[in-house]
Amino acid sequence: MLCCVSETADREQLAQVQILNKAQQRQIEDLERKLEDSRRNMRYIEHQFAIAKGFKYNIEGWQYKETEIQEQVDSQVAIAKAAWEEELDFL
Repeated sequence: MLCCVSETADREQLAQVQILNKAQQRQIEDLERKLEDSRRNMRYIEHQFAIAKGFKYNIEGWQYKETEIQEQVDSQVAIAKAAWEEELDFL
């Protein structure tokens, strides 16, 4: 009888360990899925940041080009104004 009780206790303990192992395995799998989701989100955020950074550089480039064009226009206007004033003085 003692042998049967000991075997039953061992079986119960083995069943409990197996249940715990399965629960731990499910937790590990869940954590692995969450880790992969976090990595995917990080890649998405990094991609969005790269796009925003590119827009920033394009806008800065456009602003520089706009300033350069405005300076050229101002220069041409000043030349035309000076020529106009010389012509008025001539008249």
